[in-house]
Amino acid sequence: MFGNRIGWLLSCVIVLFTGLLMYYLYTVGQPSGPTELGKNAAKYTMQLPVPPVSVADFMKDATDSSATYREAIEEYLQNRDTYDPFLEKTEVFAPYFPRYDERTKTTTPPRKEPPTFKLVTLVLAGRTSNKALVLTPDLKDVIDAKNLEHPRVKALRAAGNVTLKVGQIYKAREDLAKAQEHYEAAFSLGVKMYDERLVYFEVDAAMGLMGGAATMLQRLATERKDATRAAAWKEFDVARQQYAGKDIDLVRKGVRNLNNAHAGDMLALATSAGDRMWKVEALLALARVKFTAADMGDQRGARRLLERLAKDATDPAIKEAAREGADLDTPGFHSIRALSD
Repeated sequence: MFGNRIGWLLSCVIVLFTGLLMYYLYTVGQPSGPTELGKNAAKYTMQLPVPPVSVADFMKDATDSSATYREAIEEYLQNRDTYDPFLEKTEVFAPYFPRYDERTKTTTPPRKEPPTFKLVTLVLAGRTSNKALVLTPDLKDVIDAKNLEHPRVKALRAAGNVTLKVGQIYKAREDLAKAQEHYEAAFSLGVKMYDERLVYFEVDAAMGLMGGAATMLQRLATERKDATRAAAWKEFDVARQQYAGKDIDLVRKGVRNLNNAHAGDMLALATSAGDRMWKVEALLALARVKFTAADMGDQRGARRLLERLAKDATDPAIKEAAREGADLDTPGFHSIRALSD
């Protein structure tokens, strides 16, 4: 009887130990749960409070300007030595403007005529079109786990900013019609980039172009004493800034965290975010989680989701982001370029 009692006791200890061991192994193998960011994933839809098309009544042509903008990308990349100084160096930009001499109280006319850049001509050509998928045909060139600030997005942003600057030159010469045309063309490019939004970097560039152009167009409408138009541009831009500073920035800080992205949040965003762009960015973040997460369960969870979606995803952008994440190896991880934001 005594021997049986010891045997039963040992059996109970073994069963308890086995159960605890199985529970431990199970919990260690599970990824972290989401915080409030991940729990609210479906709410992040990227729908601006004031739709850009509500103020862009000039974008009325049902034409596709994708090819034109792709040509603009190549034009910029092949001639950066022309366009970058125009954007970045005051001594290059200033001669296009009248110069006021405080000492003599006189104004000297501009030393240069407005530039006739091919890049700007291409952006102007897309001003009235209402659609373009510029980067979508080249997903592998844009959705990159090792480079989150892709040159082709930078090229589009530069094309819009050069166009805005040429518009300012016409404004200084009091050619308001041409100034408006250039501002509208830059805004139109920004709208189409925002509509496409494959990655956050494209959104950031689009928001900058729309914001810069909206400010210029509001000032132009005010100068023309068109209070209705000025109010419409102001309403759009105020709403845009508020949305960017609250909703967009909240998720951006999560997915663009280079070293400490929260695995549970990234898993939730990758599968349940209200906008495809956030799913893509979360998958690229999970590529880094494979190497940065302290918990093995988080590392495994990241790998499993990336591998599954790389194989089974039906959306080409999601599939490409998952493939990029699944393929990222240790040397690739260490080569990731630091984020500027």
